[in-house]
Amino acid sequence: MKTSGSARAAKRRRYLLCPPRHFAVEYAINPWMDPARPVDPATALRQWNELRAVLLDLGHRVELISPVRGLPDMVFTANGATVVDGRVLVARFRHHQRAAEAEAHRRWFVAAGYRPVHTAGPVNEGEGDFLLAGPRILAATGFRTSRAAHREARRLLDRPVVTLTLVDPRFYHLDTALAVLDDDRIMYYPPAFAPASRHLLHLLYPRAILASEADAVAFGLNAVSDGRHVVLPAAARGLAGRLHAEGYVPVPVRMPELLKGGGGPKCCVLELRPARPSAVPVRLTTGTRIRDGTDRAGLRPRQSDRRRSVESSMTEEVRPMHRGNGTMTGRTALVTGSSRGLGLLIAGELADRGCRVMWCGREEPRDVPTQGRRRGQGAVPALSPSPRRPCRRRRRHAGRFEQEA
Repeated sequence: MKTSGSARAAKRRRYLLCPPRHFAVEYAINPWMDPARPVDPATALRQWNELRAVLLDLGHRVELISPVRGLPDMVFTANGATVVDGRVLVARFRHHQRAAEAEAHRRWFVAAGYRPVHTAGPVNEGEGDFLLAGPRILAATGFRTSRAAHREARRLLDRPVVTLTLVDPRFYHLDTALAVLDDDRIMYYPPAFAPASRHLLHLLYPRAILASEADAVAFGLNAVSDGRHVVLPAAARGLAGRLHAEGYVPVPVRMPELLKGGGGPKCCVLELRPARPSAVPVRLTTGTRIRDGTDRAGLRPRQSDRRRSVESSMTEEVRPMHRGNGTMTGRTALVTGSSRGLGLLIAGELADRGCRVMWCGREEPRDVPTQGRRRGQGAVPALSPSPRRPCRRRRRHAGRFEQEA
């Protein structure tokens, strides 16, 4: 059923922008950049001012960071940091041409009173590769940001991170291949992602809007959404029509001069998300029950706890997983349906936090979470029901786990 535009609610946002006073294409670090093509700085500034005016007209608050001479790409503030719940993770750029932008952003956040302000250790290109989508962060790797940066972001920003792999160099950042429309809706270009990532996105967002290649190369997915209005390049006409049909209000802008640097509306906009008033419990959407799994002496799992954990419901809210340092070392979790899809994703998240994960599915996991295994944790095959004789297989595998424990 289609939703009317009036039924969607816009949320007032706060953004950080940088005027393109020193914008130029002096080097090539993505397929869109060609130093031989002339760039008109005055035209770029006019187009940027139009974007800023649109955001202000929509009721959003716009902050400005001063441009630095010698940093022509600083106009693309989305790459400078990721801000979630008032926590700032400043970027660490892959290419030396942009490295100094990180310090400029760090100084701005410190002067603006943000705390804490962390600077990334591994290569991390900010909101170019980290997009907050409701309770989770969608994070990309493949061309710029490293996988290690995903683990660091999970720890410092205190949100679960879903890793996606980009495979098309034209879409070198996640925000060129995917846009978050609201907490539970996205739009993306499937061929930009590896097959496993496409499958995962389909599982997480079955109602996503899929972009055509023509709209994708027009940077139509480099869009800014407040939940109702979607600011996107005017050239992405097909995508604008799809958004209108789904109840969103497309707001086209023309930015062809900045596209010469490989950027669109979203590249120029870094969202400044305020701190949450209070902690929100973590909701796991597959059968997962957390148990301390030790007796009073802390020596071994209690048999009664193992039995009760099998009685997991399909949806259960659990307390936040952190134990001071953000780990779950010493705890045991049974994740049902964890041989693939969301169950496997949750198992990987728990294992990466140090939890001892027991998977339960109809087959061996095709990709047992590797992050937890590197830390000496990983998945333990607890239950593996058969389609034909589920009860007998369940007893046999459960018994095997009893012996191993």
